[in-house]
Amino acid sequence: MKLDTIALLLVIFGGGIYLLFLLFAGAMAPFPFGLVLLIVLGALGFLLFRVLWQHKTNAEDKYYEENVDK
Repeated sequence: MKLDTIALLLVIFGGGIYLLFLLFAGAMAPFPFGLVLLIVLGALGFLLFRVLWQHKTNAEDKYYEENVDK
């Protein structure tokens, strides 16, 4: 993996952690409604993770990326 790719991943990861911290702090201010927001955001994050993981591990996608001319 090239150095620029590693640096980009670190920046994205750091920004994501910072964004999650801001969402958590903002959602916990109005406590009863904030907890509902965190549950909804957690569900959306889980769905995003599942979609990205499925795209990464899908054998059919890998076949078309490697063997089909563009």
